[in-house]
Amino acid sequence: MRNKFLIIFGSFCLIGLISFGVYKIQPYRLNAVKSWDVNLSQKSKDPYGLYIMYKEIGNLSNGKVKELDKISELEISPSEAKNYAVVVLSEHVYFDSITKNHFKTLVQNGGLVLISDYEDNSDDTIYTNTINLDVDFTLSTNEYFKIKNKRSYPHRYFDEFRKEDHQILGYLETKNKKYPNFLKYQPNNAKGAYLYHAEPLYFTNYYLLQEGSYFYAKSVLKELNGRQILWYNPKKEYVIPNDSMMRYILSQPALKTAWIILICM
Repeated sequence: MRNKFLIIFGSFCLIGLISFGVYKIQPYRLNAVKSWDVNLSQKSKDPYGLYIMYKEIGNLSNGKVKELDKISELEISPSEAKNYAVVVLSEHVYFDSITKNHFKTLVQNGGLVLISDYEDNSDDTIYTNTINLDVDFTLSTNEYFKIKNKRSYPHRYFDEFRKEDHQILGYLETKNKKYPNFLKYQPNNAKGAYLYHAEPLYFTNYYLLQEGSYFYAKSVLKELNGRQILWYNPKKEYVIPNDSMMRYILSQPALKTAWIILICM
């Protein structure tokens, strides 16, 4: 009798936890769809925008979030690096040598760098490919998540990579085939690691409003293990009100000099 009670009680607790997770994303309601284009901006409420992800990433990863405007701001002491993770979700972002060195230092000292974009930011060690899906599919980590697919779109996966250097953390699964889409790379002598996800689309508003996709994102972000998240936003817009434009120009020595030269020409 006691065992039966525990089973019933446990079932209600599990249902409650799932309901609570879904309830947390209910306040997010997208406006009428203006565009189905991929727009990985944290301000975008379009289906393939990152508005919900930016608001929820702290809850999904059990960590606090700080926005990182410039990689040059990434000044973390070696002893504190293990407490940080940089997250980059973007369509196209180019990392110069300085940025890569900042990432390398963070990883060497125990931090994590999670990158999911459509550029090759793995120093030519990983190559991607795409598969067109017009049916529901499964995403897996150490768990399995059924994903509803209402629109045909090319989904990316990792086609070539050095298996001896990379650990496969997750797959895209469809029609009895598995395609690696989530990798972990730990350089020699590094205390931390790089996490590469092939498809940033799964972190967009359209997917996070689905129960299966929400918990998939949570499963992926478990790898961050509650670290302080440094959200790098390469698409941030800096807007200066028109009425203060001249004041701003005159307050910046370089811009002021350029303005004086311009009006004297």
